[in-house]
Amino acid sequence: MSNKPRRQTPAKRPAGRPSSPASSRPGRSNTTTLIIIAAAVALVAILAVVIAVVVGGGDDDDETTGSTVPIQNGVADCRAVEVGPAIEAGTPDAFVAGDMRQPVAVSGTPLDQFTQEIQAGDDPDTALCRQAPVLSGFDYAGDPITIDPAADGPTLIVFLAHWCPHCNAEVPVLNEWRDSGDIPDGLNVVGVSTGVQEDGEHYPPDEWLAEVDWTWPVLADGDIYSDEGDDGVFTTAFRSYGATGFPTLAFVDANGLLRWRLSGEVPSSVIQQLVETALDTTAVADTSPADGS
Repeated sequence: MSNKPRRQTPAKRPAGRPSSPASSRPGRSNTTTLIIIAAAVALVAILAVVIAVVVGGGDDDDETTGSTVPIQNGVADCRAVEVGPAIEAGTPDAFVAGDMRQPVAVSGTPLDQFTQEIQAGDDPDTALCRQAPVLSGFDYAGDPITIDPAADGPTLIVFLAHWCPHCNAEVPVLNEWRDSGDIPDGLNVVGVSTGVQEDGEHYPPDEWLAEVDWTWPVLADGDIYSDEGDDGVFTTAFRSYGATGFPTLAFVDANGLLRWRLSGEVPSSVIQQLVETALDTTAVADTSPADGS
């Protein structure tokens, strides 16, 4: 995970790669300066490929990723995909007061893992245009929260870890986007507080979220380190979305289909473009009567 490609970032701050659950636990020794420099040089070679995958190809014909769906400006075009039946939200176990990890009910099929090869553009993202799991759980105040874009409208889901330096760099970018007035009407933004580590920086996460002025709803995730997907079933939001690094951003449209996902620090201009493209290319469900009247 520590070799993931860098994402393009605003000039005012350095580019940041996603942090991984395994390699970024507090207490590990720091990488030497020499290794960091060598890795940075190697990553420059693939940066252009990553950005091409993110922002797409302008006015040229749509890209196609192998045997998967067409890609338009970095967003999967799912208009030809038949949408399955609605996924019914599950019921999580009881809220545990004072616990920074909370139970999550995952309904539907987990998304394929968002691997380093996918993020680098070497492999297609086979999760695109698939129905995303419906997540039910709680915020840190104990209030129920459900992430169900097919029922509630298009949703940008942001997976955050309190100790992650890239998350701490990305939150101000998202806040600036929030305050700009540029967020499209009808778009939901929901955070998922995940990867909790008691010995990590900025613990506990509920206080951290308040300190960084995160004002959108937040789902408190369970213990991702013990969620190994036994029998193909995951019990955390992070794992069920196939996330592998922090932060991870995933856009699910009003049909419940995953349209794009990224990991690492992402400029607000890129998020804006991806969101607008996804909204502009979302198929409208046919609600007319069967007899055509």
